[in-house]
Amino acid sequence: NYSHNPSSNKLAFLEVEPIEVAMAAGQLATDAIDNRAKSSTAVKGDESSAFNQEEGQLIAGRIVGVVMRWTELESLLIEQVKKTSWVLKYGEEASFGLIKEEFEEDGNDSQFKERLKNDPLLRMCRAECLYALFLRTIEMPSMAKMNQIPADGSSGVDFLDAERMEVLFPDGFE
Repeated sequence: NYSHNPSSNKLAFLEVEPIEVAMAAGQLATDAIDNRAKSSTAVKGDESSAFNQEEGQLIAGRIVGVVMRWTELESLLIEQVKKTSWVLKYGEEASFGLIKEEFEEDGNDSQFKERLKNDPLLRMCRAECLYALFLRTIEMPSMAKMNQIPADGSSGVDFLDAERMEVLFPDGFE
């Protein structure tokens, strides 16, 4: 049974402590950054696209931040998409990394997991949306409270198309 009850935690079945999840997410991020560095040096002319240490730490921290707030961000994603009638009406939930069954109380969890596992575009769209929500609802407000800007100088979410921005941030995204 698949349900997006904000109190449900998909990671709960793992029976691990939050610190273990954070450490695993950190290792995943580090491995991905290392792989990117290796691939950057392998392509002639692309050597300068490898992340420097500060960029790597920023990316790793953000990955850990998203993973640690997964349930909250996922619930927010579904809530925002549900509020926008055209998304479900025209079957555009996949552009947000969601499937129709996630909006049903008795949705099929195994169908969701299988689709997410086998559909890299669905995973990418979901990751982009969760990351955007993390930046706009968690990181940016925290940085603003401290009168700081992120280490990368980012002032917003500039990697989503306008339609997804309007759905995720209906109160404005400038």
